Amino acid sequence: HEHARTRTNTHEHARNTHERARTRTNTQARFMAVNLPRRSGVLDLHFQSARTCVVVLEALLDQEMRDAPAGREGEARKVWVVTGTGHHTGNTHVKAGRLLEATEEWLGLSGYDFAHGKDGAGHVGAFAVYC
Repeated sequence: HEHARTRTNTHEHARNTHERARTRTNTQARFMAVNLPRRSGVLDLHFQSARTCVVVLEALLDQEMRDAPAGREGEARKVWVVTGTGHHTGNTHVKAGRLLEATEEWLGLSGYDFAHGKDGAGHVGAFAVYC
């Protein structure tokens, strides 16, 4: 029963997040809508495009890295940049995985030290960017 309530709350949160993001045309406003409430050490790029993710990263990543919480003992400080895997975009105008590819390309060209993060099914959908 608790699992069903958690799943319902998760779906409701996702639906509310999608609605907030859909109504925002400004890149940073859309980012803020998706990232409410803000979590330190996480930049969630869901609902960004391959083009607008660069705007968000240029504006926010360095500051987020300065403010990143300390890792566990012996673990490097990092910021998680979440893109999603793109594997569920289906028959939409969004090319599966394009946000992931654009983010990885930008991180590499910008000289950041990063590693892929995978979900429970083994899909890459995030990057750990080391501070």
